[in-house]
Amino acid sequence: MSASVAHSMELEAEFAHHGVDCRHLDARTPDEERAEIFADYDAGKLKILLSVGVLNTGFDAPIASYLAIARPTKSLMLHRQMVGRVLRHHPDKDHALIYDHAGNYIELGSHLDDTPTVLCTGKKNGSSGSNKPDREYIPKPCTKCKALREKPGPCPSCGHKPVPQDELVREVTEVKLKQIVGNPSLSRYAASTAQQRASVYAQMLAWCKLNKKKEGMAYYRYKEFYGVAPSYQNMAPPPLKISPAVNNFMRAGIIRYAKGRAKAS
Repeated sequence: MSASVAHSMELEAEFAHHGVDCRHLDARTPDEERAEIFADYDAGKLKILLSVGVLNTGFDAPIASYLAIARPTKSLMLHRQMVGRVLRHHPDKDHALIYDHAGNYIELGSHLDDTPTVLCTGKKNGSSGSNKPDREYIPKPCTKCKALREKPGPCPSCGHKPVPQDELVREVTEVKLKQIVGNPSLSRYAASTAQQRASVYAQMLAWCKLNKKKEGMAYYRYKEFYGVAPSYQNMAPPPLKISPAVNNFMRAGIIRYAKGRAKAS
């Protein structure tokens, strides 16, 4: 999953340079050529398919077991749709590898998270989001001569035309990926039921109220405990009693935070 057509083609060239059989396809790829690419992939002739939006949803290849996410998104639905491309069952597949180069797992959470039960309306601070005035264009310097452009389009000083976003190729930077699947928190999540997780979150909220802490602390401690963020499905009635395990976990976080501040100062 690439950030732009140019980015996808750049990745295709890079994979080919290292001897990996791969093909790029986009909205302009003819149907006949697209069918041939899919057939070669199903037959194992191609190891990797590269695209921006063609493969995000609707693409069904159960044999697919490797996903590299190289495009960021703020859409939870799109994030899970992309991940779902390699989560289909196939008799010759017992696992899938997901490499998130865009940080979507950090921003939107794991595909193992509970699905939110309340839709985001897009409203902020009670605003209906309608009848908004057109956003004023902010003058920007020309990328070539640095003269200020008062409106979109070619630079009035040198005539330089900005490169469309779709044609940009991002600078390649080497980074180390951090494994997030298989860590103790997610293992704890997988071994628990939704009811148990709801009970733990309720206890954490009750602990914060009892100790005069903000509810946000329960959110972050739950995320640390299970490796995923709580959702509305994690809500449960206030507990009659806070278990020793939850109490110790919450207290340990307070102690660790205090020691970190003392060490920093």
